[in-house]
Amino acid sequence: MVLKFFNVLFRLFLIYLICFIWVRYFVSSLGLCLAITSILTFSFEILIRFFLDRKLAKNKLKAEEEKLSEKISSNFIFNPKLAQSYFLKLAKINHQAKKVGGYIEVFNSENQSVKTILYPCYSFVPISAQTLVEIIRKTEKSKPNKLVVCGYMISKEAFDVAKKLPDLKIVLLGSKECFLKLIKPSGIYPENLKEVEFSSKPKFKELLKAAISKQRAKGYLLASLILLFSSFIVRMNIYYLVFSSILLILSFVCYFIPAAGQKLDENIL
Repeated sequence: MVLKFFNVLFRLFLIYLICFIWVRYFVSSLGLCLAITSILTFSFEILIRFFLDRKLAKNKLKAEEEKLSEKISSNFIFNPKLAQSYFLKLAKINHQAKKVGGYIEVFNSENQSVKTILYPCYSFVPISAQTLVEIIRKTEKSKPNKLVVCGYMISKEAFDVAKKLPDLKIVLLGSKECFLKLIKPSGIYPENLKEVEFSSKPKFKELLKAAISKQRAKGYLLASLILLFSSFIVRMNIYYLVFSSILLILSFVCYFIPAAGQKLDENIL
């Protein structure tokens, strides 16, 4: 909740500055300028909330779903056999599937030569690039067309490796993505889940640090502020306004840059 508050505050601050720069250029009265800027900021915030929330709604977990997702992942970490048996059951809903070693071979119902490997790999440690390479080696004898790796967390390096292998389509699913793309659509959930609590609640200082640690956004913002104040010294020079706005927009874009990942198809298997 605290992190969300600071993210919204940061977004409003950026919108306000962008609007203020240009309203101040055309309106000489500071009071009127502040009033118009506030109205514009409020209007832009409503538009952003409307379009952004609509776009992200289908990829957003509710609080209870978030909790269930964490619970499923934690049970899979402590019981790998449960993960394998569950994903085998899930794959058999719409496809022919069989368990081979520690992974599941999924055959396309229309074309048996098209094969997908579903590999559950749950651990406290994020799936690394080396772990992904080892998984590829273990499954290469099955000659899959697609490799779907499910885990609790995925490292950025693993995503980078997946992009460098054009001959094999690799889909990496973290806890949230796996729940949204595989578990929830199937309507079948793991049974007899135990209550396993291994993640501690972050402290306020950690939340605050996470909220303001977007280095690129802050860098652009700082540069924009320097140009903005410089524009007052040189009588609102248009060049300062333009470049200050560009830097603020870049900062705004950085704010919405998603975490390292991949664009997922609707049909994973």
